[in-house]
Amino acid sequence: MISFSCIRNLLFLLSCLGSVTIGIAAAQEIRDCTATGVVLANPQGLIEEATGDVTAKIGDGPACPLSKDQTIVNDTIITTGEKSTVTLRFADGQGFSLPENSAFHVVHYFFDEQDIAKSSAVFRLLKGGLRAVTGVIGQKNKEA
Repeated sequence: MISFSCIRNLLFLLSCLGSVTIGIAAAQEIRDCTATGVVLANPQGLIEEATGDVTAKIGDGPACPLSKDQTIVNDTIITTGEKSTVTLRFADGQGFSLPENSAFHVVHYFFDEQDIAKSSAVFRLLKGGLRAVTGVIGQKNKEA
């Protein structure tokens, strides 16, 4: 006969396993694309303007089209094609404009409005060009 505590422990393990499965599914969802663009959780920035062929690739996920008002998360590579441009805006006010045939990697971005010293940003221009406007992180925390 199975004891009540054994059943309780089994139910606890099953509920933990369910939480792990949901966590894995949520993490996977961040790397998937939809017909309208990227499914993003915990957005770090916003596509302010996009014209032409503009795509995003999160981590090792597939590239998918981007359009105005879509969000940006960490580890995203944004690419513009021929005759295409994109303007990005982040929570601290900094912005980037990418001309055609450019690739820009949002490696890491974290903005804490309450404690700017904890904020940091790491971006990489992989190809092409960009114009940048510094935000609060760059103005207050120059080592970020």
